Formats: sequence, C-alpha cells, structure tokens
Amino acid sequence: MKKVVSLLIILCISLFSGCDYSVLPDAPEGVAGIDCSKQGAADGQITGVNSSMEYKPEGSESYIEITTDIITGLKAGKYYVRYKKTDSNFMSEDTEILISEPAVQNSGPVVKGVNCTYNGADDGKIQNVDNTMEYSADGGNSYLQITSNEITGLSPNTYFVRYKSPQSQATKVIIMQPANPPAEPVDVSRTKTSITLQNVDGCEYSINGNSWQASTNFTNLKPGREYTFYQRVKATDTTLASSPSSASISTLEKYNMEYITPSYSNDSSDYLVYMTGETEINVRRGPGTSYYAETAVSVGDSYTASAYKSVKGTKWMYFPTLNGWISSRCLIKLKYSSYSGYVVDVDSDSYLILRDSPSYSSKELDQIPYDEYGLPIYNTSGQFYLTYYNGQYGWISKKFIELERY
Repeated sequence: MKKVVSLLIILCISLFSGCDYSVLPDAPEGVAGIDCSKQGAADGQITGVNSSMEYKPEGSESYIEITTDIITGLKAGKYYVRYKKTDSNFMSEDTEILISEPAVQNSGPVVKGVNCTYNGADDGKIQNVDNTMEYSADGGNSYLQITSNEITGLSPNTYFVRYKSPQSQATKVIIMQPANPPAEPVDVSRTKTSITLQNVDGCEYSINGNSWQASTNFTNLKPGREYTFYQRVKATDTTLASSPSSASISTLEKYNMEYITPSYSNDSSDYLVYMTGETEINVRRGPGTSYYAETAVSVGDSYTASAYKSVKGTKWMYFPTLNGWISSRCLIKLKYSSYSGYVVDVDSDSYLILRDSPSYSSKELDQIPYDEYGLPIYNTSGQFYLTYYNGQYGWISKKFIELERY
C-alpha cells in the first residue's frame, strides 16, 4: 500500500513539475549494522553503504549524506538508510538498521583477594582482574585503572573493584594481615595427666597445631610424657590469626621422683639379685613401687646392703653402691656358713647341673664335674643349695652334695 501511495505522489509531482521521476528504487540491500563495543560507547558502524545513499538516526527529520563505504562513530539506536533522489529516480524506501550495545553490568566482578603474608608486609593481592576494571583504595571515592590480571603490593585495607564502562556495582575485597605472634606458652600447673597453660588475652591454644581451643586446660594426658603446646593470637574481623609459638612441657611422672637416702644403718648383709624368669631387677629411688625405677641390675649380681625399710609388708633393701632400693622379694641373702660342699654320687662320665632356680625344671646354667669340691654354700631352698661356681650363682641338688666344715 505504502509503495502505491509513493507511486501516486511521484506521478503527481511529475505531472505538475514536468520532471520525469519514472523509477522508485527499492530500499538498499546488503546494508548491515555493527553493535557498540560497550555500554555508552559511540563506536557502532553501518557497512555496505556508498555515496548514492543517505542516512539518519531515528527521531531526526533530515538525512545525512554518505561519502564513504562505512559509517562510523554511531551510538546505540535505530538508523534509516536510503538511496538519495537523483534527476531520474526518486529517493528509495528506507532500510532500517539497529545498532545495539552490551547490557548494563549490574553485579560487580568476581575477584579473589590474597592476604598479606606477615604483620607489616605490603604484599597483598587482588587476582582475577583485567583492564575492563578499576579499583579503589579510599572507600570508593576515587578509582584507579587496572592494567593487568593481578593487583600486587597491597597493604591491609578494604578495596572495591568494579567494571569501568558501563560501571557495575563494586565488589568489596578485604586484604588482611596476621597478628604478631605471641610469646611461647607457659604452664601454670601440671599433674600426671593434665597441663594448664597461662591464659593470654586474645589467644587460643592447641596440642597438635591443627585444632584450637579457648581453654588453657589439657586433660587425659599420659604420665611422664613431653607434649608440644601451641599458642596463637585469634583471628578477628580485621586481622588474621597469628603464626603460633610453641613450647615443650611434660606431665608429671607416674612415679615419685624423689630420692630417698636412709640416714640410718640397720643391715650390712650381702644379697644376691634373683627372681625366677627375670633377667633384670629394677632399682628404685625410694622404698616402694611408687618410686621411679632409676636403673636395673642383672639377676645373679650381688650387692651389700646398708639399710632396709618395710613398706606394706614388703622389706626394701637400700644398696649404697646403687644409690637405690630393691625389693627383698627379688633378693636372696648370702649366708656365709662354715660349710662347703663336694659332689658325691655322680658317675665319672657325668656331671652335676647348676640351675638358675631351686627347681629340677629350671634353666641349666653350667655343668659341675663329678669330683668338684669346695663349693661355697650360701643358702638353701627346699631340695637345693645356693652356691657359686665358675663366676655365677646357681642352685645345686642337695642329694648330690656332701657338706664339710671348713
């Protein structure tokens, strides 16, 4: 219909003006728009044009002559392109071109803050940025251009990052630094199974460096064991937790650690260290199993006592050369009798067995010749004598020993 009306108008003009506008060109083809690169930019284009055409933006009453093959510097909007009027042709219908621009950036960019490595360092970072963004270090009052994919050398502060154009909302980035580390932890009380540290305002505590607690009390520990305790300043809204300080602290021993040296002398006997099935016997700091075992002596050794003390029905002997106590249950008193023994009733091709305890099933220590004599007799137990042969104490059967007085 529009084209029919245009033809009628042209015919009327031709009749009254005497001009021959005999052709009404079609709208230009092959004309295309190129959108703006960003919000608010004036870099849109129209291509496929030439000097036979003219254009105008929507809302304008006049057309602009085209002198090149591309129209540049256009803002987002609707444009109309047509062939110009000539001596032989009327102006053509319009080709409508729409130049768009990117949508407005409403949300801020997704960036990553990296905190300073230690207190006083200016090595904070903001990562995942690019040159389409800018950042502020003064609360958003002014912004600086970002020229790389990382902002470095930042001190602890609150920063804002946004897209430049169109301006987006600003993303808040807080760069923090660790607090200064505290002094090493100090214990205020210890038991066999617990340790309590001195409380320091603003600190938290750990026994493994991984899990932290506000309490300074650590329980369910092992007696006599050394533990490493950690102490650090807690994190706040503006400060990271400090690096921890540490100290090694031990629980009290399971045993009484005091040395007990008797001031009296009520025994001067020699004793043989002995207990069936054992190779060593504990020497304790005091008379009783509640005292710490300082060392151990070998079964078969002999020592001279200087004192004894009964504890809960058991006699404990003190040996000055050991500076310690041994239970009488692990000792045999060496009774120096006026008798010695000689082997009897043993075949010449056989021997008498020296055993480690007064039992025929006990361990064999040595073999005593059938004609051995002068064996010292120190004690008796059942069917056995305690003697000393070839550098060691042991037991021999009474039925193969004849006693004789010195």
